[in-house]
Amino acid sequence: LATAAQFRLLVHQMDVRTAFLHGDLHEEIYMEQPPAYISKDHPTHVCKLVKSLYGLKQSPRQWYERFTTCMLHLGYIRFQSDPNVYCRNSTNVILLLAIYVDDILILSNSNDVLSKAKSELHASFSMQDMGALHYCLGIQVFQDHSHGHIRISQQSYVESLLTKYNMSTCKGVSTPLPISLKIKTSSSTTTPTSDMVAFPYANILGGIRYLVTCTRPDICFAANFLSRYMQAPSPIHTQHLKRLLRYLQETKDFGITYSANQPLLKPFLTCYSDADWGGDEETLQSTSGYVYLLSSGAISWQSKKQERVTLSSTEAEYVAMTLALKEGIWLKHFLKETTLYPDHPLLLRCDNMSAIMLAKNLKHSELTKHIAMKLQFTRELLHDGNIEIVHVRTDEQWADFLTKSTQKTKHYESCNHIGLKSSNH
Repeated sequence: LATAAQFRLLVHQMDVRTAFLHGDLHEEIYMEQPPAYISKDHPTHVCKLVKSLYGLKQSPRQWYERFTTCMLHLGYIRFQSDPNVYCRNSTNVILLLAIYVDDILILSNSNDVLSKAKSELHASFSMQDMGALHYCLGIQVFQDHSHGHIRISQQSYVESLLTKYNMSTCKGVSTPLPISLKIKTSSSTTTPTSDMVAFPYANILGGIRYLVTCTRPDICFAANFLSRYMQAPSPIHTQHLKRLLRYLQETKDFGITYSANQPLLKPFLTCYSDADWGGDEETLQSTSGYVYLLSSGAISWQSKKQERVTLSSTEAEYVAMTLALKEGIWLKHFLKETTLYPDHPLLLRCDNMSAIMLAKNLKHSELTKHIAMKLQFTRELLHDGNIEIVHVRTDEQWADFLTKSTQKTKHYESCNHIGLKSSNH
C-alpha cells in the first residue's frame, strides 16, 4: 500500500468463492458418502475425490498450486522474495497482484488494465469483485488518489476488542505503559484468581498481537513486554494490560498514512534502529527495536529482547543494527522486484556513534571477537554499497519507543514521524 500511495496506483479487491474447491489432487483420497446422498444401490461404497475439499490437509497447498499455475499461464511473474505477490508490468503500465488465502488485491495505474486482470480471473475461477479496497483482513483502508495518500487503520477492530473485554467505557491514558517498569517473573503467581479468570490475560494479548502486526507499532514494545509474563501473570501484570487497553481507548482512531514523495526520495527506504542496553532488570538483557519507513509511513517494525547479555551499549546497538538489516535486505529485494524503485542503498539511522564506527572500521578487536559474524555481515553490506549508516541524535531516534517505555512527548513525536496519527490530523 505504501507503493500504491507513492505511484498513485488504483487498489481493488476480489474474493475467491470456495477457493479450496479449485485445487487438483495428486494423491488417491477417498471419503464416505455424504449422509443425505448415500447411494441406494451401493450404500457401503466410498467416493474417490477428484478435487480438494475443505478440511483436507492438502487443500491450502493444492489451491495455491492451482492459482500459481494460472498466474504464470497469464504471463505474471512470481516474486522470489514473497511467493504470494505477482507482477505483470510493461511499458508505462503497472500491474501487481497479491493474494492471502482467498483475498486478492490488484494494484494498477490503469483502469483498463485493472478491468482486464479482473476478467481473466473471472474466467479462471468463481470470483466476487469487491471494487476499490476499503476493508481487508480487519484493516480499514482509505484511499485519496488526488493527493497520493493511503491510510490504514484498525479502529473497528480496537472497538470490538474493548467491547469484548468490557473496556469500551474505560477512561483513556496517554501512554501504553508507565515510565518505570520494575516487574520480575518471581512476582508472578501460579494460582488463578477470580479476576484472572474474568480477565483472560493470554487471550487479550493474542488479540492485541494482531494490532501490533498490522498497524500499531506504538504498542509493539508494550505487547512484547507483557507477553513475557503470559505463563503466570500476577495482578500487577493484569493492571498494566488494562492500562494498555486504556491507551487503545485513547488512540483507537490511530492509523498509518502513506504519502507520495515527489520526486522519489533518495534513499527511499529508511530505517531507525535502537537498543535499550540492559533494559531487563531481571536478566540484564537488552531490547532491540527498528522501524522501516517508505512513503513517509512505517512498513515494518519489531521489538525483540536480545538473546544474550551484551557487555556494552555499543555491542547492544550493533546487535540491534544486525537485526534491522536482516529485515532491510529482504525489503530491498522485495521492492526491487516490483521494478518501480531504483537500486539505491537503504539508509539506517543509529544514535550510537561507536556502533557506527565499529561497522566502518575493519580493525580486529578483542572486545568484539565474540560477535565477529554480526560484524562481518554488516561490514560486507557496507562494502558492497547495499546500505548507508548515519548518525542521528537521540532526541530524533524514532525507534526509541520500540525498546522501552518513553515519556508522552517523545512517544507522540515518534508516532508522528513514522506516519502514525489520529484520523483528525
